[in-house]
Amino acid sequence: MDLLPWQFAALLALLLILFITPFYSLISTGHKSVVTKNLPPQAAGGWPVIGHLRLLSGPELPHIILSNMADKYGPMFTYELRFRHVRPREIRSVLAGYDFAMFGLGKYGPYWRELRKISVQKLLSNRKIETLGHLCVTEIRALMKSLYNSCTDNGDRKAPSSLEMRKLFRDLSVNVMVRVVAGNTVGGENKGSREINQKWHETITKFLGAMGVLTVPDVLPYLK
Repeated sequence: MDLLPWQFAALLALLLILFITPFYSLISTGHKSVVTKNLPPQAAGGWPVIGHLRLLSGPELPHIILSNMADKYGPMFTYELRFRHVRPREIRSVLAGYDFAMFGLGKYGPYWRELRKISVQKLLSNRKIETLGHLCVTEIRALMKSLYNSCTDNGDRKAPSSLEMRKLFRDLSVNVMVRVVAGNTVGGENKGSREINQKWHETITKFLGAMGVLTVPDVLPYLK
């Protein structure tokens, strides 16, 4: 059976990818620095093109997988995303992280070191933590009071009911962050405060969802 033009083009593109990918991997590996004697141990099970990505996409959560790796290889070890030893230039980090300008998504270098210095001195110092500690205590007390009110009615115990703890902890985290940054919470009893609260949560949920998206160019960078 004769192939249609688009079928032939798709088959040709697939063959080119299959041939170019190993060649590109070998070229990139050959350009790596030879000074690798002092590197921490590397986790086993990496593949030539995707590195250890397949291990992080298993049935267990990524942080549990990394914890198991730490138990096996020690507190310091390396793993590859694709075939690189450094953080790859993912599209999500470029777009959502303002081209690696965010501290949590930035690459290690002079800029990142300055951000770390500012964070340690202005946000994570012992004095700052003591100053802001009461905000966390206040929000936790408000959460416990909300849980108590949801389980009782004027002091009388209500019938057992399920609670969405994920939403409660998410609200707690958002309120603490906003109070640290803005000095006030986004929650409230009036309609306007609830709408603002809902917008905050939707925005943060969309952002975290976008950060978890894996695109084809993230795995095969030459397709960008």
